[in-house]
Amino acid sequence: MNERTREKLRTWVALANPNPESQHPLDNERLFDFVYEACQHDDEVDKTALDNALRETHPDWDDNTINDFISRYLVKIERLKDFGLFCLQRMNTQQ
Repeated sequence: MNERTREKLRTWVALANPNPESQHPLDNERLFDFVYEACQHDDEVDKTALDNALRETHPDWDDNTINDFISRYLVKIERLKDFGLFCLQRMNTQQ
């Protein structure tokens, strides 16, 4: 994973709240910023990358909290990344 992508991932998860009902409005912006960076570098975002970032930034979270967070966001990240790559490809073919 590109270092800038890893930095954006750490920023997003460091400020993330494990409770999805109490998301701060900037959480989505940080998530989108991370996914955008992953698209720019065609970085793979998998369970291991999320797990490592969460354990690094939230040493107080237990395994259940980390696994719940990953389960909630991994598919969302994959879909956002697919859409981002589609947009980038579309923009490149129209130029």
